[in-house]
Order: sequence, then structure tokens, then C-alpha cells
Amino acid sequence: KNYPYHVRIKVDSSFLSTYLAFSLRLMHWKNLAVLYTDDTWEKGYYDTFVDSAARNNIKILNKEELRKLNTDLNIAKEEQYNMAIQEIAKTKVRLLALFSQADAINEFLKALYDQGYRRGDLFIIAISSSWFEEALV
Repeated sequence: KNYPYHVRIKVDSSFLSTYLAFSLRLMHWKNLAVLYTDDTWEKGYYDTFVDSAARNNIKILNKEELRKLNTDLNIAKEEQYNMAIQEIAKTKVRLLALFSQADAINEFLKALYDQGYRRGDLFIIAISSSWFEEALV
């Protein structure tokens, strides 16, 4: 009502992930780390991005078995996040693509801070389906 020309759209996950990989190639990023949470939407973003990154000659350097962040409350998230952060540190990449629910993104950012990461240490592209869902409500 107040903004008649403002439009929100929900972007298909395959388009968003494919475009992200293409954009990274255009910006000459060749290596990055990727993390995702274990829900359907974020796993879809992740799977599409991995394929698109390979087609655009972008290497994902962190170990595949440490990319998935389990959001189950029974699993120690802090330990899991710390392992993922240590893996990212080993790769020495400065770019992280994070496909996650909004609350898990906040928790992961706190874990990064606790591990000593500060402004400028890591460039993070965070994509969350929950932001799109909240925007549509």
C-alpha cells in the first residue's frame, strides 16, 4: 500500500544457486568453502550450487563430510560448527557460501566470532529459504 512498486519474488533454488556460481566466476573467485544445513531447501541449494560451481571451474576446498551442519537439537552444534570452522581455516579460503536456516546462520556467525574471526577475515554469502518464507507471510 505504501510502496506500490515494491515486489517480492521467490526465486527458484536451482536458478539462485546457478546464478551464484556464475557470478562468482565473473568476479574471478576460484576457490571457496561451502556449508549447508540438513533441511530440504538448503540441501537443494547446495546440490545445485556444487554442480554449477564445477561447471564454472570453481573449486570447493573444504571436505565434503564437514560441509553439512546438522540442525538436530540433540547434536552438539558448537562442536560441529567448530569442526567446520577449523576445516575452513585449513583451506585458507576467504569466501564461504552458507546455505542455512536464518537461526543457524546466526549461531554459526557467533561461533566464527568465538573462534577469533573478525571483520574482513571471511567473506560470507548466506542464503536462507526461511528469509524467503518470512518475506511471503
